[in-house]
Amino acid sequence: MERILVCGVANSGNLGDRIIAESLNYIINKADKKYVITNFDFTVGEIVESKKKATVNLTSDKIFKKIIPNSIRYIKVSNYYRKNYILKEALTKQVSESHIIVIGGGHLLIDNYGNFPIGIYTIYKEARKNNIPIIFAFVGAKGPWSYKARKLLGEVLNYASYISVRDNDSKKFLISINPNIQQKIIALTDPALYVKEIYPPTQYKVGKKKIGLGIMDPNEMKRHSNISWSRTDSAIWWSKLAKELVKLNYEVNIFTNGATTDNGFVEQYIKKNLEEIEGISFSEYLSDYRNLIKTIENQDVIVAQRLHACLPSVSYYKHTYGIMWDPKLKSIFEELGLNNYLIDCKDEVEKVVQKIEKNLNEDFKLNEETINKIVCKKKELLNFVENSLSKKN
Repeated sequence: MERILVCGVANSGNLGDRIIAESLNYIINKADKKYVITNFDFTVGEIVESKKKATVNLTSDKIFKKIIPNSIRYIKVSNYYRKNYILKEALTKQVSESHIIVIGGGHLLIDNYGNFPIGIYTIYKEARKNNIPIIFAFVGAKGPWSYKARKLLGEVLNYASYISVRDNDSKKFLISINPNIQQKIIALTDPALYVKEIYPPTQYKVGKKKIGLGIMDPNEMKRHSNISWSRTDSAIWWSKLAKELVKLNYEVNIFTNGATTDNGFVEQYIKKNLEEIEGISFSEYLSDYRNLIKTIENQDVIVAQRLHACLPSVSYYKHTYGIMWDPKLKSIFEELGLNNYLIDCKDEVEKVVQKIEKNLNEDFKLNEETINKIVCKKKELLNFVENSLSKKN
C-alpha cells in the first residue's frame, strides 16, 4: 500500500489541532482506502498517543516578554530547528518512506516568529529531495509575513501540486503574496465538519437544556487580532452570561480546548466567580481530544471562542455561537451561513441570551438551509481529496 504523510501540529496543547488531524485522516481514508496514513507534527516529531496530564498555567502578562525583538525570537526558533537532530532524523525517515505529503489542516500559513514557515520549509526540502508531491489541505493563512517567511513559504507554495484553504480570506491573502498559485488554489472549509461522522452522537438528552461555554484566555486575542479584551473584563462577561443562563433554567458547563493558558484563565479568573453557583459545572481540564468532542457533543448549545470548540458543535448541527476574536472564525462562520451566530465580545450579555433563547424556541438544531450548506461544504472537501489523490496515481 502507498503511504501518505500528514504534517501538521497535532501534538499541540490546543486539542483542536488533534481534531483537525483526525478529521483530515478520516477524509483521506474516505476518499481512497488504499493509503496508509501517518501523522507527523513538524514542530516536535512523532504523534503522541499516550494520554498526557492536562496542565494549568496562565501565560505571563509581564512587560519584559513583550519587548523581546522579533529578530531575537526568530533566531531562537531557527536554532531550535537547526539543532534538533532527533526531529530532523524522524522527518527525513518519514518523508523518505512516503508517496505523498499532505500539509494541513489548521492555521499553518502564518508567520509565528518563523516557527511554522521554517517547519513547513523543512518538510519541503525533504520532499523535493525525494521527488515527493506536496498537497496543502484545508489550511488557514494570514499575514503579516516577514521577508523570510515570504521567501520560505513562497517556495513551498510554488512546489505544491494542489492548495486548498479553509476560507476565502486565506485564498485572497495567499494570492496577494504569490499570484503564481492562482490556478491551483481553492477555498473550501475546515475538515472538523466531519466530526459527527467520525464520532456519531451517542446520547439522547432529557431534562434541562445544557449550554456549554468554551472559554479561552483573552490574551490569546492579542496574538491574532487587534481586538483588546482584558482578562478582568472577559471574566466579568463570561460570569454574567453563565449566571443569566442559569436564571433561565439552563444548565451551564464550562470547558476549554486544553490549552495551558486557557486552563489557567478559567482556574484563576472564572472559577472564583461561579464554582459555588448551582447549575454551573466545570469540565475537568482535558488532555485527550476525544474527551473534548464528548464534552461538546453532550451540550445542546455551544458558545465558544476557539474555532475547534465551535466547528465540532456545528458538525452535530447544534446552535453554535462563535465569539469573533480572529478573522478566521468570522470568515468561516459567514461562509457556512452562520452569520447570525456570530457574537462580538462587546455585545451586551442580555442580547446574547435573547439570541440563544430565540433560536432554541424555534428549533433544537440549526435550520435545514444551513444544514444543507454544511453537507455541500463537506462534499467539496471530499471531492478535493479524491481529485488530488486520483491525479497522483
